Amino acid sequence: MEGYTSGWVYTINNALYSTARTGCLAPVNEASALIPGSKSIPADVLLPNWTAGKDTALDVTVVNPLQAKLVDNTATNPGSALQYAYNWKMKGAGEACRQEGIVFLPMPVETLGGWHEEAANQVKKLAVAKARQKGEDQGDSVRRLFQLLSVLLVKGNAALFLSRDPTLLSQESENDEG
Repeated sequence: MEGYTSGWVYTINNALYSTARTGCLAPVNEASALIPGSKSIPADVLLPNWTAGKDTALDVTVVNPLQAKLVDNTATNPGSALQYAYNWKMKGAGEACRQEGIVFLPMPVETLGGWHEEAANQVKKLAVAKARQKGEDQGDSVRRLFQLLSVLLVKGNAALFLSRDPTLLSQESENDEG
């Protein structure tokens, strides 16, 4: 999918995984072999017994709502890029996970910071689980997790912009040599 950037996903995954660990949810990071006969990894974070007693595969994806094929619809329908990414992910792994008894939940986030409603719900649930284990205020825990994820997203955007400026790249290599 255009607009997907693995660097963001990796850091966001790590934050969600860490939150789930602190919440004592026994998460599995990048669970493999969930789909027999497939090399795909549909779970960035796998949470045992998370949804109605079923294992749940959380799959983070970052989508750029300003990409050519999405921008017109996004301008008139806020959240449409998130829904596009959600549907695209469901089409790819949703049915295969269902057949294995795994709940598949895409976790789309826009490069501009918007979260799909289902993804936001899962982030809140993770933060609440962490708060319960740590004896923290649940509202504070939710706010802090969204703040962390927002900072990681902004850092990913900055890294992307910096990597696209050839003058910055040539300056970095000159500085490395001297």
